[in-house]
Amino acid sequence: MRDRQQLIKLDNILGLRAWGLILYGVLPSNLAVLGIVDIKIADTKYQLLLAPLLFASFLPVCITFLLVRNRHREWYLTDDYLNIRSAITTAVILVCAALVFGASGIIRGRYILTVSGDYLVGVAESLIFAVASLVVTSTLFIGLLTKGGDLPGLPSSSVTSLIGSIRGKLRQIQASPIWNGFDPAADVRVVESTKKTAEELKDVLAGTGVYPGHELVKKSLGQLSGSVACFIRAADEIRADGVSPILRKQRWEKYFADEKDLNGDRRAERMRISNEHTSLQYLKNLRVGGTDG
Repeated sequence: MRDRQQLIKLDNILGLRAWGLILYGVLPSNLAVLGIVDIKIADTKYQLLLAPLLFASFLPVCITFLLVRNRHREWYLTDDYLNIRSAITTAVILVCAALVFGASGIIRGRYILTVSGDYLVGVAESLIFAVASLVVTSTLFIGLLTKGGDLPGLPSSSVTSLIGSIRGKLRQIQASPIWNGFDPAADVRVVESTKKTAEELKDVLAGTGVYPGHELVKKSLGQLSGSVACFIRAADEIRADGVSPILRKQRWEKYFADEKDLNGDRRAERMRISNEHTSLQYLKNLRVGGTDG
């Protein structure tokens, strides 16, 4: 269990489930290996442009970051570590592209491994090329990031759609009046759509149906599946037919009331279902990400 939680956290921080973005982002740098694109600032007159070029590179880097961030926001259920994850992915793309350019220069005899000033010029040229490689192939790269698709190393479109669907239903659950107070006349129709979400989660966790199992996605949705099932059981128990309003209120208090408002008997019941209550609180406090469901 602990290893699974650590893997999920690494996925949230490093974007492991979408490692293909790095591959596709670095791919344009192979133009340097083929000799199609080259950048030279060794001459003094070009060195004077080094600072402006580095400053100008800020814009394409920011655009790449925003595009990566937008896709990561769709591929992950929550916004936890979103900016960190997107920044790391963008930085790795730039570093790898610069290394490809530098390695091609060494292979062709243009660079020599040294600690002199020429080494710094080579680093600057490699960095500028890394940024330029994103600009030169912007149409292809931006199309990949904005449209996505079922490509190796990226979450499938079916899983992306599933996450979007779950995200929308989670917002409905979190907006339900059941969290704020007991109302015997309150409509809890959200439970019906939540039951559909539970079935979708069951399919993806089993790796069956229209959601072929993506292991990291499955691991991250495991705890959510248990919390959704717990919410359904609690809501069904509260609104069961033939139950008096008094008993319904007692059942609501057991699951959803603030602990400081519970009397002795209700507090004892809360202790008995502490795992279920913790699971419900996880569902309530989940930082749902994305743009819509």
